[in-house]
Amino acid sequence: MPMILIVLINFSKIIMNNSLISIIIPTYNGSKNIKRALTSVLNQTYPNIEIIVVDDASTDNTIEVVNSIKDKRIKLLRHTTNRNGSAARNTGIRASKGEYIAFLDDDDEWLPEKLSRQLEYLESKNPKEWKAAVCGHTMEKSGKVREVFATKEGNLTKEILMMQISMGLGSTLLIQKSATEEVGLFDEKYLRHQDLEFTLRYLRRYKLAAVRECLVKIHGHSGNPSGARMLTTKKMFLKDFEQDIEQFDKKTVKQIYARQWLQVSKHFALDGDIKNTFKYYFKSLSFAFLFSIYTKILPLENYFTIPYYLLVTLIFGKQKSKR
Repeated sequence: MPMILIVLINFSKIIMNNSLISIIIPTYNGSKNIKRALTSVLNQTYPNIEIIVVDDASTDNTIEVVNSIKDKRIKLLRHTTNRNGSAARNTGIRASKGEYIAFLDDDDEWLPEKLSRQLEYLESKNPKEWKAAVCGHTMEKSGKVREVFATKEGNLTKEILMMQISMGLGSTLLIQKSATEEVGLFDEKYLRHQDLEFTLRYLRRYKLAAVRECLVKIHGHSGNPSGARMLTTKKMFLKDFEQDIEQFDKKTVKQIYARQWLQVSKHFALDGDIKNTFKYYFKSLSFAFLFSIYTKILPLENYFTIPYYLLVTLIFGKQKSKR
């Protein structure tokens, strides 16, 4: 195909997909990384964007870093008190003018084709059924890079509840603003699982599309919350989605509860809390003896790693937790 024709085809796609996309970047003490995040947004091949940075009452020089980037597409909003990531995303959604909304955590970054590939793919779907899309991502930690391709799409409720899928929703999700108006904003009482809670409510109405390629680089993670905080969140999460869980067959229901409580056990292990580590370890086992999704011979690796986490914490002390 002649080069001129290829250019014309790509240009026609940009014209057809000229919807305004609002990019929401919640930040809290993100001065070290937010410039990288913003630069990756400004380098997007999709041109029609607005960028809403919501500062959740940072105490460092995040504001100065954002203001140092001179681009009229960037809008900075500030909370006078720290309210959490859900509240920051909601502030951004309310202020957004785009037909679509995309989210980016302040310590992550996008590849240049991220928005254009997602929008093109999402708009190829039936708009009555598909109103949001994710994409693959890489996870970078201690110099190691792991690729996570987005190979599944549709109704992913089971996969999310079974903790069988990694989506990096805080930086991969693109959604029609009208869908957020239908399913509701982020639930601000959640200090953890905010993105999962929001997505599960979305999946009650619509399907989730997925661009397979890794178009997002996830550098950070949400840290290791205390076992007590994870327990509070998990109780709330399982109560709010009890009906969603109970729609599955009995075996799947047991596996969901087993996986969820095993995660609580892990966080108590990271606290060095022996009593609660084994309390929720055995609570998990009371629902089901979990096997790996890759083999039916070996049990899920966390049954072995949780005592290891506990031992390491007792010897070397608890790791610092991120917000």
